[in-house]
Amino acid sequence: MKKLMFLLFVLCLVISVLPISSAQGGKQGGKTPFQQAKELYNKGEYQQAIPIFKKVIKENPKKADDAYYYVGMCKSKMEDYGQAVDSFTQALKLRDNDYPQALRGRADAQMAQKTYDGALADYQKLLVSSPDDIDITYQIGMALYYKENYSESINYLKKVLDARPQDPQIHYFAGWVYYKLKQYDQTIREFEIYVKLCPTCPEADKIKEILRSLKG
Repeated sequence: MKKLMFLLFVLCLVISVLPISSAQGGKQGGKTPFQQAKELYNKGEYQQAIPIFKKVIKENPKKADDAYYYVGMCKSKMEDYGQAVDSFTQALKLRDNDYPQALRGRADAQMAQKTYDGALADYQKLLVSSPDDIDITYQIGMALYYKENYSESINYLKKVLDARPQDPQIHYFAGWVYYKLKQYDQTIREFEIYVKLCPTCPEADKIKEILRSLKG
C-alpha cells in the first residue's frame, strides 16, 4: 500500500510540471502563436514572424485575415512589395474587402512598387470613408503626379498645402507640378518656400538653380 501511495505521489508530481498541452490553443508562455508572431513583428523580427503567421493561417481560420495582414506588413517592411500586395489582397478577400488597414497596406505597397494605377484606386476608396485624411489626400496627389496627371495632382496637393504649410516636401512637389503645367509664377512661389523651409535639403541647390533660370 505504501508503495502504491508513493507511486501515485510521483505521478502527480510529474503531471504538475508537464508543459501546457496543445488542447489549450498551442500557447507557449501564455501566448498564442498569433501573439508570439505579432510580438516578433513589433520587435522588427519580420523574417522570424512570417512562418508563425503562416502557421496561424493554416491552423486558425478565424485569425487568418489578420495573419495575412501582418504577413503583408512584414513583407512591406522587408521591401518585398509584390508578396505584400498578395498578402493584403488575401486579407481583404477574407473580409469581403472591408478591411481598411489591409487596403491602406496594399495601396502603400503598390505605391512603393510604382504600380500607380492600383495604388490610386485603393487610396481613392480609402478617401471615400475618410475624406479629411490629409495623408491619403497627399498620396493621391503623388500617385497622380507620377502618372503625369498634373492638373488633377495639384488639386489634391493644394489641400495638403493648406493643412501642412510648413512641410517643405509638399512645396517641393507642388513646385514641380506647377513647373510641368508651365505655371511659372506658382512654381517660383512654391520653390522659394521650399528653399526657405529647408535650405540644407539635398535638392535645395538644384531648386535654387531652377529659380535663377525662371527669374532670368
